[in-house]
Amino acid sequence: MIFVSAGYFSIDEIKHIRAKYADSFVFYYDPRPEIFEEYKNAFKDDLQVCIIPEAISDQIGIDYLYLDGTKSSLIKIKNKEKIEVKITSIEAILKELENQFGLCQDLLLYLNCEGEEVPIILYTPIKILRQFKYIQIEFHPDLYSFSNIVHVVEKLSSCFTCTKHLTSQTKHPIYKFVRK
Repeated sequence: MIFVSAGYFSIDEIKHIRAKYADSFVFYYDPRPEIFEEYKNAFKDDLQVCIIPEAISDQIGIDYLYLDGTKSSLIKIKNKEKIEVKITSIEAILKELENQFGLCQDLLLYLNCEGEEVPIILYTPIKILRQFKYIQIEFHPDLYSFSNIVHVVEKLSSCFTCTKHLTSQTKHPIYKFVRK
């Protein structure tokens, strides 16, 4: 089983995944430099956890990450510090995983990337998304309109069943999708 996570997974959550699924691999993408160092040190002895200092986006290249206290986002936050970060796409990640592991059947995607969830899903071809067995998305309606979230749910509904709709501790809606 391969978990691909974009942002805001705690060290304990990753350790829980590794304990529950001993043969799993976790690829954790987070562009914040302090998080990269902390997580890299926490998992330095676990060869099945890979901490990648990049943001997942709908594009590949370089973008700005806007910092606002404990929050960060690729979406512009006025008058906030910004740093350049490397960005990658779901499609590029899957190509890399295929090169490393061959064709993967048990792929899980967790997206909580402070507003990038909508463009990531809308601009990633469905044939790419369909490679995931399970997708969990925490939406940030304060950054996108409800109609954008509806477009994402409609797109994923062509290949996935929405199994749950919860609310996170931050009151953001979380949708869980399982491939049909």
